[in-house]
Amino acid sequence: MTRVLLFWLALVITVSCKKAENKYLHSVGYIDPATSLGDKDFKTCSDMIFEYYNSEPDAGYKHGKNILRDSVKTKYNYKGNDSGYLTFRFVVNCKGLAGRYQIVENDLDFKPKQLNQDLVQHLFTITQELKDWKQLVWEKEPRDYYMYITYKLQDGKIIEILP
Repeated sequence: MTRVLLFWLALVITVSCKKAENKYLHSVGYIDPATSLGDKDFKTCSDMIFEYYNSEPDAGYKHGKNILRDSVKTKYNYKGNDSGYLTFRFVVNCKGLAGRYQIVENDLDFKPKQLNQDLVQHLFTITQELKDWKQLVWEKEPRDYYMYITYKLQDGKIIEILP
C-alpha cells in the first residue's frame, strides 16, 4: 500500500512540475524561441509576454503607422507579381528591441499559400530593419509584448500594411 501511494505521489509531483515548467507554451500566439527566425541571441525580459494586438496605445512603432509605411515602401523594390498576405509576428522586449520572428503566408482568401521566397526574404529584411519600437510599461513594470505586421500584396505591390 505504501509503495502504491508513493508511486502516485511521485507521478503527481512529476506531472505538476512539467506543467509549471511549460505553462506558457500553449498561450495564444506563443512563439517558440527554438523555431523562431532572427537573432538567436534575442532575449526577453520575462517568461510572460504581454499579448498586445493593437489594443494598448503605448505599444507599437514609435513614429506611428504612416512613418512605418513610408519606411517600408521606400525600401521595397520587389519586381514579382505575387498576391496574398504576408504576416510577420514577433516579440518586442521591454527594451524596445524586436526578435523571435514567425512568418505566416496566405492567399487573398486567407488560405495558406507559399509566396515567392525572394519576396518573403526581402520583406523579412525590411521588417527586421524597423528598429523604433515603443517600450511598453504596464502596471509600472517594463513588459515584453507580441507584435505583428501584415503586408497585403496584389500583383507584387504592397496595397496595405496592417495593423
